[in-house]
Amino acid sequence: MRKIIFGIVLFIVGYIVYTVNPTFFNLFKNVKALIKLSLIAAIILLAFRKKMTPDDGE
Repeated sequence: MRKIIFGIVLFIVGYIVYTVNPTFFNLFKNVKALIKLSLIAAIILLAFRKKMTPDDGE
């Protein structure tokens, strides 16, 4: 269940970023920018997982 929720949140964030700044996705051609983006995503994921309660269920 958490994976589905996180996937939906990720999709919404990606869609908002794309509508605000379509050139943002050109960063995927740049390796350094992709590494920074993955680090930011990992930090967001950790923060998101800490907010979840353990009895939420899979």
